[in-house]
Amino acid sequence: MQSKKEDIQEVLNLFNSKNFGLAETKIKNLIDKNKNDEILYSICGIILSHQKKLNETISFFKKAIKINSNNFEIYNNFGVALNNLGDIENAIHNYKKSLNLKPDFVPAIFNLGIAYTKTDNYKNSIKTFKEVINLNPNNAHAYNNLGKVYRYLNKKNDAILNYRKAIEINPNIMEVHMHLSYVTEYNSENHKHINEMEEAILDININDENKMFLSFGLGKAFNDVKNYEKAFKYFQEANNLRKKELGYIPEENITLFKNLKNFFQETLFNKFKNCGSLDSTPIFIIGMPRSGTTLVEQILSSHPKVHGGGELIILEKIITKYFSLNNFVDLNPVKLKKLANEYIEEIRKLSQKSTFITNKLPLNFLWIGLIKIALPNSKIIHCVRNNKDTCLSIFKTHFGSVGNRYAYNLVDLGNYYNLYKDLMKHWNKVLPNFIYEISYEKLISDQKKQTKELLNACNLEWYDRCIKFNKNIRPVKTASSGQVRKPLYKDSINTWKNYKKHLKPLIEILN
Repeated sequence: MQSKKEDIQEVLNLFNSKNFGLAETKIKNLIDKNKNDEILYSICGIILSHQKKLNETISFFKKAIKINSNNFEIYNNFGVALNNLGDIENAIHNYKKSLNLKPDFVPAIFNLGIAYTKTDNYKNSIKTFKEVINLNPNNAHAYNNLGKVYRYLNKKNDAILNYRKAIEINPNIMEVHMHLSYVTEYNSENHKHINEMEEAILDININDENKMFLSFGLGKAFNDVKNYEKAFKYFQEANNLRKKELGYIPEENITLFKNLKNFFQETLFNKFKNCGSLDSTPIFIIGMPRSGTTLVEQILSSHPKVHGGGELIILEKIITKYFSLNNFVDLNPVKLKKLANEYIEEIRKLSQKSTFITNKLPLNFLWIGLIKIALPNSKIIHCVRNNKDTCLSIFKTHFGSVGNRYAYNLVDLGNYYNLYKDLMKHWNKVLPNFIYEISYEKLISDQKKQTKELLNACNLEWYDRCIKFNKNIRPVKTASSGQVRKPLYKDSINTWKNYKKHLKPLIEILN
């Protein structure tokens, strides 16, 4: 018969292997036998949060706190669970509770730094990660996260120094190599960092996740030096491993896109006319990832009347509060008004004074129908780019979130692109003149004209700094953070031709 300690380890092993369902069953059985053990409730709460079971998660942590309100680890775990559920504000509150009980508890300080980064509070995130390093000078993860923050702030040298320090302390955190590759401009295949990554990836003991990080890094490096054969080999390996990690069920998206088209028809828009909020603050910048959305936001946020919100998950979070994403049958004016008002309230936390606030989460193209009836005075800016360049750029990218599961296989990617294209065609048909389309290629070839038209579409007067968007010092988190710090350049047009022979499955589907 196993001891309690062995039972807990079994649960943790299941959790680490992402077998959350069985881990939940076993921990609940343990709780039935040990009803006053707050640690078990806390572990169960973490497991539940990974399954997005909000109410149960909160319930189990409240029980843990009721048993022992002075356990600083429980408040930290509660913060982690809330972070998993997207409630960063309350996560921060719980990390601080943990630190009130034990001010030098490094995991809570570290997690607080992560939360500050997520809420764009970079001053506090830097301060917090430095506090971790002060308490534990060999914390490689703190240096890695400091590097990320400095990259967002365009402090490239500081980013490199911190990534290097992380590698020096712990060469086995391969994610750091991938991040370092983003801020490194490789000019030779004999570059020291390429050699380091190639040596590391040959280690027979390397696990799949670390191999995936190195493969994305090496793909980027060999792309820089124009060795496209080697670059594709590594990108292919990286994507295979990422797909294996995340999984992808195409049928779920096929059903979602079909339901959206069937439900959001002209009669529905007539039925719910004037039901939402007439507030004109939101600008939604949508499209496929890597289609120019970061560039467009950088241009708009260079205007004094516009606050660049970045990739905000606020809208989908509020939508899921009131509706099932696959079923909007209980749509009604009361819910629409609540959704609209909550969205405005949330984005206003980012800026009280700006006339407009952007949200450049590309996948908000799914919710254009709902945006029209809830926030009819919003602006929708649809970014389009050559389909093959867009898909190749996606394939070359490691997305930190799990929302782009379709991205890691050329066939899945092509099929998803066609679903997106078909849905955009539907929105333009049922909502004529609601969506403004801007072409990445046209913007590159005639910057001034396209910028003027973009500003006009957003009811903004001309402002010279919009043409000098690369001087905009606002933080940028996305994979395009390096590109938007430079003036417009043509090198990113028709890059797919460098990989033409490797992209045949994708090209056939797109055509």
